[in-house]
Amino acid sequence: MTGGADGGPWVLKYSNAKRLGYVNGVTSLFHDQDGNERVDYVSSPYFDGDAAGVYNEANAVRNTKIVSDRGELLK
Repeated sequence: MTGGADGGPWVLKYSNAKRLGYVNGVTSLFHDQDGNERVDYVSSPYFDGDAAGVYNEANAVRNTKIVSDRGELLK
């Protein structure tokens, strides 16, 4: 792994045929624990039902109009 891998998805139950799977985390931390200049530790937060709920709420807001045609903030 090299710099730039941060945020890469960790996919569970990926189907090559359908090209679909479940993202259950993202690369958030990696480093060289033993000092040999190679990555040997990688971690990710685990995306559970709570994370899915946050995503779904944010996605709903993103797809909702929040500013009127006149530029006023909608509630």
